[in-house]
Amino acid sequence: MNVIRSRFSVRGTDRGSLPMAMLVAVIGIALAALMVPLVINQAHTTTFDTARGRTLQAAESGIDVALGQVRAATSPNKDGVMQGDAKKLPCGPLAGSVGNGSNDRYSVDIAYYTADPNAHDTQWGIDHKMICVSGYGVRDTATNSYTPSYVVLTSQGSDTAGESRTLVTTYVVKTTNTNIPGGPIRIWPAGSDNYCMDAGSSPVAGSAVKLSLCPTGNQALPKGMSFIYNPDLTIQLAATIGDTTVNANGYGLCVYSAGSSGNAVTLAKCNAPGSPPYQQVWSVDDSSHLRNSNSGKTDVGGQCITAASQTAGTALALTNCAGGTTDTAQTWIPSPAVGAGQAGATNSQLVNFQQFGRCLDVTNQSVSGANSGAQFLILYTCKQNPDPTKVAWNQKFTPTPALTTGSAPQSNQWVTNNGSKYCLTSPGTEGGYVTVTPCASSGATKTAQTWTTYQTQDASGNELAYKDKFTIRDSSSPGRCLSLSKTTDLYNNQYQKAIVETCDGSSQQKWNAQANVQEPVLENMHEQ
Repeated sequence: MNVIRSRFSVRGTDRGSLPMAMLVAVIGIALAALMVPLVINQAHTTTFDTARGRTLQAAESGIDVALGQVRAATSPNKDGVMQGDAKKLPCGPLAGSVGNGSNDRYSVDIAYYTADPNAHDTQWGIDHKMICVSGYGVRDTATNSYTPSYVVLTSQGSDTAGESRTLVTTYVVKTTNTNIPGGPIRIWPAGSDNYCMDAGSSPVAGSAVKLSLCPTGNQALPKGMSFIYNPDLTIQLAATIGDTTVNANGYGLCVYSAGSSGNAVTLAKCNAPGSPPYQQVWSVDDSSHLRNSNSGKTDVGGQCITAASQTAGTALALTNCAGGTTDTAQTWIPSPAVGAGQAGATNSQLVNFQQFGRCLDVTNQSVSGANSGAQFLILYTCKQNPDPTKVAWNQKFTPTPALTTGSAPQSNQWVTNNGSKYCLTSPGTEGGYVTVTPCASSGATKTAQTWTTYQTQDASGNELAYKDKFTIRDSSSPGRCLSLSKTTDLYNNQYQKAIVETCDGSSQQKWNAQANVQEPVLENMHEQ
């Protein structure tokens, strides 16, 4: 028992406990000291992220507001159907408060374009931004277009602490580029004034067609000056289509004259499309004169619509055709908006989609010398004949090998024939003039004469994007598109020249094209 008691009577010692407690305390204090800045930094980060989230929401709110105003720019048409009204488009910048009880704000810049700016660099976007004037709408100075196809919205959201975020997005406008014909027909100017064909303010069958001063600047085109050149070669007064008070069948009024020289040019009731009397059939000849038809509608006649003098009120009449391409009595310059008549692919003519009354033309029907196809080609009024096989060679271009309708892109030469074969030739330089040169079978000349014609499908049979459809591209890489010169670069101060330039999907780069309906979509949203 004594042994047992002595063993159990031995108690443990506290030696080393105090240093251990001090060590634990020191470590705890050190960890606490380390945690304080981490907690503070996390709090700051949370505050910063909250601010960034709010400013992003403010930027998104700005885009919503701007997009709403763009979509709301509508007015009813004559039938009461709402349609886009460019005059109501917002010009920006738009600014406002988010209105969620905070002081967050947005500011939105708005830029309008006729072509997709995402396909180009920043400088292009600066150079091609449409002019916008509140209450008047937008205008592209290069193409004189008043309808935007793309809207770039740049929205900055900000708060009172100075934090900000910027979002950029592109809105594709719902549009159709269907060409709606109707425009003035101008006589070649004898002086500084321009005179147009005019059927008067209250046209009826028998009304005389006269000359009047063409509208200038922002003046509206009078209804008596808006004509349509139809595929049956009638010249129809646009305002009378569907008006049963002037023509019971609703076909409107057409330009008319009996076949003899000296007869007045008047209006008469149009027949059903495709069956006009020969007295209503008019053909644009090589000099851009408006020739009558023979009675069988198998060829042009010998009389042309003539203005005896360029003064307001001069009545137009038929006289024997005479004079050249700048004749001040018989040379007419229809606005491209008048239409292409029967010109098009079936007649081997290349009609430009933007200038849809103009066709690719070998200048002066010459392949050598000054002002000839050897120097540049032009976009001339599309030539016509009741028998389209009789249209002059210099507006006829045949793809070789022939195109297959709706097929994949095809490599070919575009050949015109004045007794010898000449091929459409690329200059190989940006903005350079397209010419015609003798067709080659090999070498560098053959390369310059080789084009890829895009129709509606790609090489795999898939539908092409509309920007690529109906383009003709040279053999450079990635291929420049057959296009039009600037409106400041004109032949005879009237006709644009043919060039090649970087493809951008614009209507001036499309030939014998079909219309496109562009559906609205918001795309390419990113933070700047």
